[in-house]
Amino acid sequence: MKGLAVCNKGIEDVTALDVHELISQKSESGAGFVTFEIASHADLCKLSYWGQCVSKVMLVLDEYSFDSFDELSEKIKKNSVETWLTPGRTFRVDVSTHDEVSTQDLREIIGGVLVDAGTKAEVKLANPDVLVHIFLSGKKAFLGIDFSGIDLSKRVYRVYSNPRGIKSTLAYALVRLTGYTGKETLVDPFCLVGSIPIEAALWACKHPARFFNREELAFLKFMTYEFEKPSEKETTIIAIDSQFRNVDSAKKNAKIAGVHKFIQFSRQDVEWLDVKYTEGELGLIATCLPTLTKEAHTQVYLKIIKEFFHQAEYVLAKKGKIALLTKNPDVVKKEAAAKGFKVSEERKVWQGKEEISLLVFGR
Repeated sequence: MKGLAVCNKGIEDVTALDVHELISQKSESGAGFVTFEIASHADLCKLSYWGQCVSKVMLVLDEYSFDSFDELSEKIKKNSVETWLTPGRTFRVDVSTHDEVSTQDLREIIGGVLVDAGTKAEVKLANPDVLVHIFLSGKKAFLGIDFSGIDLSKRVYRVYSNPRGIKSTLAYALVRLTGYTGKETLVDPFCLVGSIPIEAALWACKHPARFFNREELAFLKFMTYEFEKPSEKETTIIAIDSQFRNVDSAKKNAKIAGVHKFIQFSRQDVEWLDVKYTEGELGLIATCLPTLTKEAHTQVYLKIIKEFFHQAEYVLAKKGKIALLTKNPDVVKKEAAAKGFKVSEERKVWQGKEEISLLVFGR
């Protein structure tokens, strides 16, 4: 049996790491997804419940290569879904993709194909028993059963938001790309609403990402699963922001997530880091840098970036790492180099249709 996990494009390797750690399986990566073998359906349940890097988890029943939607429709007529669409069950067809194509027409076409194929289940758009899902990537399609049913990249703790906030999946990827093990001191000096510190705490403390909305997971409609309970672990995770409203939002979100006691919160400007922390005290920094916009004066922005790396040069341990997201990579790399930081990794990641640079720095 094969599973598929959809993720943000650019962080497939972190998703594969999630799969390996949670269900002990190796993955093959595509553009914004990974596929892997599973021992049982329970593996997909566990990944839906715990996975912090995924947006959807599905059981793959068939794979198709195609050149047109008409060709795909013809191929889907010979499908393996009938064992799931038994008499008395209801179903709906959903289609998703990272590509620039309209999925609504295909959704209706595939639904019609399954009905015409003589399925014994009844179509029900609202709250069906089974979600038949098709994931498209280029000229390849995966047909299967959606075990998640909800957008796993969304978190129930994100009650307090900020326009500059990042997806929780990207926040988690940043944490993992620092090499964080749960033992180091990890700091986010521009924490906004706390996504990065919260994701770090969820992972380090083994607190399931869907613990508070597990009843929404689609697989509960057709199978039972014994949900693991959260555990606790002593951590040193620090959330810092210059604006009180952001620190307050981060605190409230962390409390909703159930990890507020594992995070230290502080309102302060980045220029005071060397006053609060000793030389080399901080092990890792993971953050989303402020963005240079039409409203933000260039000199003000440059001052913030310069100060950030000036402070990092002092407070970060010699073998420490910085992982960050930025829309201004050239400026950031220049200022980092001026303080002796070297790029150890650079990649493009996508938040929806928006491209962002992810940079990892070392000494």
